[in-house]
Amino acid sequence: MHLALGALLTSVLNVPLLILKNMSDLKPVFAAAGPMLKELGFRKFGPTYTREYAESIQVVNFQKSHGGEKFFINIGARPKFLKLHGGVFPDPKKLKEYECCFRSRVDVRDEPGGAGFSYTEDPEWLADLADSLANAIEDELNLVSEYPGLVTRITLKEFKAQDETPILGGTRAINLRLFADIAFELGMLRRAKSFARESLKRCPPRANSLKYDLESLLQSIDSRQAERA
Repeated sequence: MHLALGALLTSVLNVPLLILKNMSDLKPVFAAAGPMLKELGFRKFGPTYTREYAESIQVVNFQKSHGGEKFFINIGARPKFLKLHGGVFPDPKKLKEYECCFRSRVDVRDEPGGAGFSYTEDPEWLADLADSLANAIEDELNLVSEYPGLVTRITLKEFKAQDETPILGGTRAINLRLFADIAFELGMLRRAKSFARESLKRCPPRANSLKYDLESLLQSIDSRQAERA
């Protein structure tokens, strides 16, 4: 990019030149994956693509490593009916990958997504990237985006037995609380209570805020059950 143009964008639009350079590094990736994502209904916002699917918002994000020498492909989904921490419903145009409830990284060929990928213009590798991403959307994101669906069907026993790395998120207390919140919003009160109680059992000793939220959730569940009685 011409330095004068870069300076103009930095001063007038408040866009750092480094960010503009980082985006250009990903151009071959966007060129390979962009048409497929557009065909699936995703819209591009910088390095992030989003779409509404069933009862959820789905996110695909291309993230550069801290050193800038590699990049990651992050995917995520969040139910539209589940408010963000600020008490507002998620905006399909603004939802960030880290705000998603269900998150994962895409592998390409035999390369694990968690290790990051080197930049390349190899057309065969980029084609494999697009295929791997399309499969991850179909096999992972879509499964956790429909209600009723996998998220509302999985039993507490099955949840406890899951691996720690899939898009369902593992068995930590905070993730159990997520499943309790979703069940509560859908009116599945018995399910919400069982997941909330298990989450409370698994809370780390110093997780006072999480404990308070879970106790409040259990009180809300009891109140709603009493209203139904």
